[in-house]
Amino acid sequence: MVTNTNLFQPTNFKIVIDRKKFPNLEWFAQSVDHPSVGLQSANTGYMRVADVPMPGDKLEFPEVTFNIIMDEEMKAYQEAFDWMVRLVEEPFTPSLKATDTQEASEHDITLMLLNSANRKQKSIVYKNAFPTNLGNISLAAENEPVPILVPISFQYLRFEIN
Repeated sequence: MVTNTNLFQPTNFKIVIDRKKFPNLEWFAQSVDHPSVGLQSANTGYMRVADVPMPGDKLEFPEVTFNIIMDEEMKAYQEAFDWMVRLVEEPFTPSLKATDTQEASEHDITLMLLNSANRKQKSIVYKNAFPTNLGNISLAAENEPVPILVPISFQYLRFEIN
């Protein structure tokens, strides 16, 4: 029986990564493209007639993309860029082995879904995420200023819905 007929509003969300290390990525998050989840099928032969599809044995999680508003000091962009540079230049450090001097290479990203009263209803946690693509910055001389959005894609191990 349906008891809550309030529909989810696409503007009711908040991103949480690590407030000390990525405050601008959290603050300037404008939109999220939550990805699909795939379950590949495995075909099994059946009496020389046809292949019978059976459920696969693993889930596939494509990248998640966040669109970030570009601030005039490019702080959010710089945070993502610096994270990607660290991934290339420093040894990989799992989050469990991170210390004060050795920063983790990956972080959990939480997408908090808010209800109509702006209270957390559900969370989607992208486990062990790291940036894989820092998108284009499109500049254009127009009559009306519009905010510049930069897509940032993250790969992750899996997501959990809490």
